[in-house]
Amino acid sequence: MRYLTKTRFRLGLECPTKLYYTGKSQYPDKKVDDPFLEQLANGGFQVEALARLHYPNGQMITSYDRKEATEETSKLLQQPDACLFEASFIHDNLHIRTDILVKTGSKIQLIEVKAKSSRSTEEIDTEFKNKSGGLKPEWEPYLWDVAYQAYVIGRSFPEFQIESYLMLVDKDAIAEVDGMHQCFKITSNGKDKRLNIQVKPGLKIEDLGKSVLCTKNVNGIVQGIHSGEFMHSSAGAFEDVVNRFASNYRNDTEIESFIGRKCKDCEFCLPVDESESEKHLDARLRCWRLRTKLSEAEIRSEKTYDIYYSGFSRKVMEEEGILLAKDLSEDHLSNSKDVIGYSNHDRQCMQLEDIISREKRYLIHEDYLSGVFSSVRYPLHMIDFETSTVAIPFTKGMHPYELVAFQFSHHVIQEDGKVEHKTQWLNTDPERFPNFDFVRALKKALEEDDGSIFRYHNHENTVLNHIKRQLRASKEPDRDQLIRFIESITREKQDDKQYIHGEREMIDLYEVVKRGYYNTSFSKSISLKAVLPAVITTDEVLQNWYARTIEDNGVSSLNFGKEHRWIAPEIPNGLDPYYLLPKPFEGYDDDTLTQFLYDQEVSVSNGGTAMMVYAQLQFTNVSSEERESLEKALLKYCETDTIAMVFIWEHLNNIYGNND
Repeated sequence: MRYLTKTRFRLGLECPTKLYYTGKSQYPDKKVDDPFLEQLANGGFQVEALARLHYPNGQMITSYDRKEATEETSKLLQQPDACLFEASFIHDNLHIRTDILVKTGSKIQLIEVKAKSSRSTEEIDTEFKNKSGGLKPEWEPYLWDVAYQAYVIGRSFPEFQIESYLMLVDKDAIAEVDGMHQCFKITSNGKDKRLNIQVKPGLKIEDLGKSVLCTKNVNGIVQGIHSGEFMHSSAGAFEDVVNRFASNYRNDTEIESFIGRKCKDCEFCLPVDESESEKHLDARLRCWRLRTKLSEAEIRSEKTYDIYYSGFSRKVMEEEGILLAKDLSEDHLSNSKDVIGYSNHDRQCMQLEDIISREKRYLIHEDYLSGVFSSVRYPLHMIDFETSTVAIPFTKGMHPYELVAFQFSHHVIQEDGKVEHKTQWLNTDPERFPNFDFVRALKKALEEDDGSIFRYHNHENTVLNHIKRQLRASKEPDRDQLIRFIESITREKQDDKQYIHGEREMIDLYEVVKRGYYNTSFSKSISLKAVLPAVITTDEVLQNWYARTIEDNGVSSLNFGKEHRWIAPEIPNGLDPYYLLPKPFEGYDDDTLTQFLYDQEVSVSNGGTAMMVYAQLQFTNVSSEERESLEKALLKYCETDTIAMVFIWEHLNNIYGNND
């Protein structure tokens, strides 16, 4: 029997055609499906373990076998009262397992636990519904998930009255004890998703003070989903959806769905560097072949959603049927804005020109770059932060999902061109809240001179403003000095939407690239990891210099040996310094982990590796040798971020100077 589980039900809501591809070896799923990494990413299983502490009399349904688990559940539900974890229900070919189920007489409380953040102070209607009365897109998958579970239970036991709840992480809550996160350790051995959290022996919910979870009664919304009051944004009415999914999945028949923006994120497409074979097929290509009249070459060309800043693509693809970028007109693109340097509209137009002409080029906006280069003060400081946000707070007084800054790297460029990896800082001690020491170390590193400070995008500014708010609520003896330092190098938006700018405000190198530089090779993304290899490929001066060893080019490093080369032109992907980094998680590169993290309740800056390594050091029992190895990987990763910024600045300097 092919069972439509709640995971597959949610997959079908994303795209019904995916139900045909899932589980088939010839259509490999490129999404990370690793329970250990999922726990590291968002603490979901830790939150589930914490939730279970609220129900000390709960019984776990332990069998993996669907029928055995369902029989055990049915037997226990014959009791007047019962509290079950992982209760199992089967109706026809529908199967679910619930997080927490409480039976009292003929009433059942269905409690779905999610590591998603909520606010206990927010009303149901304002939190889950939009202004027009429909369900908010960010909550729709969770609410339909609960509705599906309630439906299967109701069909299995129509005599029960079911009430549905979401148990969520309460961002309004404040931890009343230190080290709460250390009470739920992750074990990396074994495949049992329910047995890989080690709860501190003897721990009771009252030991943790006031709960950091909140429970929301979503029964009215679930009933509205069942009745058709709330239609799914792409799938339709609930019972029609369930019947269609169940029938097609049982019979292994494909549900045809429209081609559109959703295809961009399809997990059943092959990576760019893999081609189709008898063993592995590309599901996305198959869909496009079957549902369009495009040639093979057109299908493999740039799509509408590949255009830079492509928020317009969903509407254009679904309403106008324009699937390929080459068929777009300038009218489809973002509105042109009067800005200094290249606007989003300008970048889109340039990219579209390159797609049509099939040429590669780079362009600079001389007026914009002139203003940047004339305003900087040497020495230049390149900084990058690594941070984490986890569901369960570290220390007393913290909120769930409060930001933790555990690392920075700092390169300096002198006016004569000398480059030095000047300072770095890392703290992975599970018993220590690092943020204030982080700022102290950063302050010391940057106050030796008044040179310009560069960040890449908004992350560093956001982090420092967050820590400033933490400092204001603290009793740190040097609180005022640290706050003044933060204010001097950041900007902060006020209630009137105006910014207050620090006298030494960090310069955003991302914005410099965005406004001042265009390169065909990174036209659809200007993330650090997209820009860096394009810059190196374009600039032979950089290639020649950084293909030398550290000993030969004199660019100091605090983590790499003198024989290390930042690029290796003789090997595939060797022009990308990130490709040469060690991979702490076997089989997963940084891009894969970053994409995985976007599906989690976490904040992602440049990449996923550092966040995942830090989480491993916090929430698993590692040996001293493993800790040392992982810390070295963190230091190398963060150093690569700031040397990448050096590369980009040097490249801009090379091409801007040559244009004079």
